[in-house]
Amino acid sequence: MLCRAGTAQSWIYSQGRYVPGSSTVTVPAFLEQGGAFPPNFDSRKLSVPEWGSPQFAFSDCNNGTVIWTSNAASAAAGYANTSFPIKRLTSIAGTTCP
Repeated sequence: MLCRAGTAQSWIYSQGRYVPGSSTVTVPAFLEQGGAFPPNFDSRKLSVPEWGSPQFAFSDCNNGTVIWTSNAASAAAGYANTSFPIKRLTSIAGTTCP
């Protein structure tokens, strides 16, 4: 069930390939619907429609911007195109930023 009133959490996820050395990547996003915690989980109730595409653009090793572009399904559900800043929260010990 998709909650349009903002009273439930939506699980939107993305994954995809990127070009090493590039500071920008655009990947498809998907919305998982119909999931439930055990003992109520039933995989037959799951659906995972494509839900738009975020573009991640980094200005340096610690800062970037996400530009969200809705597709027809997410726009119909009230998800507008938007952008917002992102910032690194942690790093791996012993690594450096080029």
